[in-house]
Parts: sequence; structure tokens; C-alpha cells
Amino acid sequence: MSLDSVRRGVNEFLARFPQLHVLINNAGTGMLTRQLSVDGIELTFAMNYLGHFLLTQLLLERVRTSAPARIVNLAGMYHKRGPLCLDDLQFERCPYHCL
Repeated sequence: MSLDSVRRGVNEFLARFPQLHVLINNAGTGMLTRQLSVDGIELTFAMNYLGHFLLTQLLLERVRTSAPARIVNLAGMYHKRGPLCLDDLQFERCPYHCL
């Protein structure tokens, strides 16, 4: 997963489709061990949050101009493993199990 891949996908979509009525953010992962994305970001955080955020931001104007339109964000059950360490989103100090 890379943020550049999200940008490339958005550019391809915008070139091919003039409207976007529904954007569903559903992809995600829950890694068992701490791993980094190619961008150097903790992989679970990058895939479950940053990827969706970037995708939505890059497509937001197309969604707005396609009204009526909706953005739907889905989440799994991974949050039940523990609290998100907001002061250590890269999980460099916080034990990885706090995901």
C-alpha cells in the first residue's frame, strides 16, 4: 500500500468517469506485527485511515459536483483490541497490541 497508488487510482478514475455518486471506504487490514508501508507509515494506520482520508479528499470535489451523492465509511471490529495511541500513531513507543 502506498499513498502514491491512491493518487494514481484517483487520477485514473477522474480521467475515465465524469460522475461519482457513491464512495464507499471499506478496505482495511489488521496486522499482527508492526510493519511500515512503502511511505514509512505504520501499515494498519496507513491502510485503515490515511488511505481512506486521502482517497476521499482527492475525490471530494467530484462527489460534490455529482450530487446527489454519498460517502460511506465502514469499519471492522479491530478497534476492540484496545485504544488508539494518539500520541504515537507510528507505534514506535506504544506496544503494538494497543491497536
